[in-house]
Amino acid sequence: LMEGLLFTTNGKEYVTPKQLHNEVEDEILTHGGRVNITDLPAILNVDLPHIERAVQELLAKDGDLQMINGELITSYYCDSLAEEINGALQAAGKGTLGDLAIQHNLSTEFVQRLVEARLGVVIEAKLSGGTLYTAAYVSRHTARVRGVLSALTRPVSLPQLIRTYGFNETLFHDAICELHTSGRLMGTLQGKTSFTPAVHLTLQMATVNAFFRQNGVIEYEALAKMQLKDPRAYLQAEHPDGVPLSSCYMAREQLTNVEAELEEVCNSGGTLELRSCVAFSLTDSDLDSIVSASAALSAAVASKRVIRLNSALFASAQLVQCCTDMLEGFAQERVKGMQQVRVTSVSTTLQQPSAGGKGRAAAKAVEEEVDGKKVSKGKAKKAAKRDELLASVLAGDELDEEDDLDEPSSKKKGKKGKAKRSGGGGGGGGSGG
Repeated sequence: LMEGLLFTTNGKEYVTPKQLHNEVEDEILTHGGRVNITDLPAILNVDLPHIERAVQELLAKDGDLQMINGELITSYYCDSLAEEINGALQAAGKGTLGDLAIQHNLSTEFVQRLVEARLGVVIEAKLSGGTLYTAAYVSRHTARVRGVLSALTRPVSLPQLIRTYGFNETLFHDAICELHTSGRLMGTLQGKTSFTPAVHLTLQMATVNAFFRQNGVIEYEALAKMQLKDPRAYLQAEHPDGVPLSSCYMAREQLTNVEAELEEVCNSGGTLELRSCVAFSLTDSDLDSIVSASAALSAAVASKRVIRLNSALFASAQLVQCCTDMLEGFAQERVKGMQQVRVTSVSTTLQQPSAGGKGRAAAKAVEEEVDGKKVSKGKAKKAAKRDELLASVLAGDELDEEDDLDEPSSKKKGKKGKAKRSGGGGGGGGSGG
């Protein structure tokens, strides 16, 4: 009869296992669906091992009952707790799972499972990054994000925008993705880094098109700085009549002006400098592209109506021929003059006197070479005499007034002797007197 009975802690009473089960269930209900198992021995006046055995039997029988950190928690307690959490969230707008766990003395993992199972049913909120946000809070936050982004007129850094306006990062990115996907927010979204509003792109493209129409050219580098991925493709799509060059995009009117100037050069016999035809700088590759793009310019070069002197300079065939004729005449005159100077230099060198009889021999050789025939003996002597006189002049000696190249040396010596004798006689007479 006593088998299966459980004695109380004072030993004065006993209880059956079924009665113990009923008393444990009653205590769980009395405590609102949550009771600590360590509190039951004092309440039921039964040792803890008996209570633990009864609890294990209850857990196996009732699926709505669970043991969490030594506490018995029922499903209806979880529902009531979810309602309480929802009420607090509606008042505050948001709340973290960690704060809720501390507030209700539960683990964060348990609170997260409780909340996730009842989101949208009992708890009207949005869970993001461990934080619960009510629908009203999310709507207000999305409205702020929409207002700030709609007021943008230039590209902006999203992290900087979050810091400046104190947005919740998770809700901010969720809101901007939702707005951009729905078409409410027009522009270019680059991940979580930057956003470029459509109005900026519109104004930017309007500025680019106005600049191109006014100047007739725009550089690809300028469009690249505007964060345009393929400037050349964009310009070809917007201005299909333009001429794509290596570093810039040129209007067709600019090429027409170049062709008109080329035709004028061909008719007038002048030159054409391509860089001076446009008001912007061009590279050598750009100049090659212009020649290739212009049928008139390519044909003129191929037919040799113009001669391409370098990458930018073109000269008409008429001018080149005129310069060639002038240079040929100048070159011929220059060659003749140089030949004449050379002959004169050689003759002067050969006619210079040398020591002793070499001068006379050289003079004779020159006479014979220039005349092309043998000269008479008298002429040879005169040439030798001329060399002697020239050597005296070069040496700084004074010449006698009576020196004559046409008179033989023997006659002159005779005249000098007579003069000396006459002078001597005179002197003697003087002495006599």
